[in-house]
Amino acid sequence: MRRFFTFCGAALMMASCAADKQEMVLNGTVENYEGTEVVITMPEGEEWKSDTVKIENGKFQYTKALTSPEVMRISFGDKGGVVAFAEDTVLNFTVNTDSVMGYSLEGSKTQDEYKVASKIDEKYRPQFMNLREEYEKANAEENKEEVEKIIAKYDELDAQISKEKTAFIQENPNSYASAYVFSRNVYYMDLEQMDKTFQLLSPAVQSSFYGKNIKEYIDANKRTAIGQKAPDFKLATPEGGELALSEIKGQKLLLIDFWASWCGPCRRENPNVVKMYEEYKGKGLEILGVSLDNKDENWKKAIEKDQLSWKHVSDLKGWSAAPAKLYGVRSIPNTFLINEKGEIIAKGLHGEELRETIKAYLN
Repeated sequence: MRRFFTFCGAALMMASCAADKQEMVLNGTVENYEGTEVVITMPEGEEWKSDTVKIENGKFQYTKALTSPEVMRISFGDKGGVVAFAEDTVLNFTVNTDSVMGYSLEGSKTQDEYKVASKIDEKYRPQFMNLREEYEKANAEENKEEVEKIIAKYDELDAQISKEKTAFIQENPNSYASAYVFSRNVYYMDLEQMDKTFQLLSPAVQSSFYGKNIKEYIDANKRTAIGQKAPDFKLATPEGGELALSEIKGQKLLLIDFWASWCGPCRRENPNVVKMYEEYKGKGLEILGVSLDNKDENWKKAIEKDQLSWKHVSDLKGWSAAPAKLYGVRSIPNTFLINEKGEIIAKGLHGEELRETIKAYLN
């Protein structure tokens, strides 16, 4: 059901493996574009690095040393951008910025493999769009019975997509496109599915940029599986002190709420959390807000404006925040419920589902 809802998501970031580097030469042809530059973004170390390349007479050329095929985003200002696969060879890229998604990239074997996987999403996209419209209509009308029917249809469709993408990975274990496809689908899998699918990848692909990223996410999910002790962490508070998760005591139920001031879905969810906290704090509920902000001022202003009266911590490192990596948080808002024994009893809940779970536990 996750694809129905809006979250703030992180780019997948991990270091690629060390190996001998060879060079990619990307020859670009750009049509119907008034801009003079193209921005090419690729992974480098643990970050994403962007290079600006001049366009002259509708042409550009970009060279890059690579150790393996990599994903690159080619952006054309307000015209948008595309995702393509770079390889250590000569590539020919053509795009009309009136319709960037109609681009072509010749010379990349990984790109050709990715096109096959992309057709899976294209095939089911109309059905997803129809279900989304039906869901929004039923939800607005507060027709719970119809909402449940739509969710059931969605789950069936999602399961079929996952099945077809897993088949693609199984048929292409040596393709770096498989790691990318897996990374885009991993959030819709349970832990067992993640583990089994990861084992389908060849050792080289497991060691790739996205392969390592997936492995990190799987390991984090194992650490935070239902029934596991919640991993401890210690961060700065808005008041200038420090607070560790293990220092919060006396509550029957602790909600760890990952959020950020810049996250629209988080801010829209905050009024519901405030109401829930007021209702259940006297019955043993405590909340720890973990912010993925980068700026101290924005973080503190949002706490005050949204009237978030519970405990807060942040290291102001955005998606690189230590607890986000520890808990495998790749989208926000994101939640974890911890019982009085320090065990994780639920995670990833929002809205009414979160409220009902808290109500059932505390009552």
